[in-house]
Amino acid sequence: MVIMDAHSTAVTILTELDQTARGVAIGQFLAEMTYREAKQILGPAGIDVLVLKGPHLGNTVYDSPAERPYCDLDLLVRPRDHRKAIELLTQGRFTLADWDPARLATERTYYNRALRSRFGVLVELHRDLAGHARYPVDVDALFSRAESFRFGETDARGLGTEDLLCHLCLHITKTYFWLVQPKHLEDIRLLVGRRTIDWEVLSERIEQTRCRVGSYYCFMSASEKLGVDVPRWVLEALRPGPVRRWWLERFIDWRNWPSYKYPAHSSAQVQWRVGIPLIDRVKDWVPFTLTYASIRLKDAACRLR
Repeated sequence: MVIMDAHSTAVTILTELDQTARGVAIGQFLAEMTYREAKQILGPAGIDVLVLKGPHLGNTVYDSPAERPYCDLDLLVRPRDHRKAIELLTQGRFTLADWDPARLATERTYYNRALRSRFGVLVELHRDLAGHARYPVDVDALFSRAESFRFGETDARGLGTEDLLCHLCLHITKTYFWLVQPKHLEDIRLLVGRRTIDWEVLSERIEQTRCRVGSYYCFMSASEKLGVDVPRWVLEALRPGPVRRWWLERFIDWRNWPSYKYPAHSSAQVQWRVGIPLIDRVKDWVPFTLTYASIRLKDAACRLR
């Protein structure tokens, strides 16, 4: 009854849409209901939730939320609240997705956990924006700078403008320019075109997350493919050195999209070719590699038990 009261015109609107648009609208309606229920469960425990990417962008920079489809609902909680949030949601009407038995150590240390709502919506509950501390983010600061928006008919909060743009670049980078879609570049185009970007602040945020190299290729792609107006000084500040460019551009062509040149490569092949060079600081390469290798060895040990 609460759901129908909040959306009294939903049925009328849906009947006027074609089949594809109707499917998108229904999916986004159920995602909104999922977010509302998560907020109702976590709010009384003092756990704040931010909505990431698709719903936030669709309801703020796109002409219509339906123009920005998404396949799951990404939510962010503070790292210290992550375990408690999972406990509370599963005590409610959310179900934990099964862990991959071949990667139990990875699953336990990963930056998000998958759940499914009673509406059938897949939720990725984040405690960070990238796995294994590859790109360090001050999550508490993200909450302090968050903005309010309307997720359909529901009050919600999402990342502030510069944090949101930084996250879009980070999201593309952490998938190695391999598992991305045109919508991710369109997100950048619309955000830059319809918001006032403080480029100095953005540059600081990118530097803090150590995602300068990946952001350079994101903005070069956005400029080349969609005409996004990125200040020249920003591109020059982000531009990696010649040796790193020589290596990365053997595999990444920012003039095309997706930018990774070899779509038939396996995940492991992509990771070991561009994953490390997409980490800004050379001094972070060995610690990250050792951490990641340790986790994968624990995965292997789990499989042998």
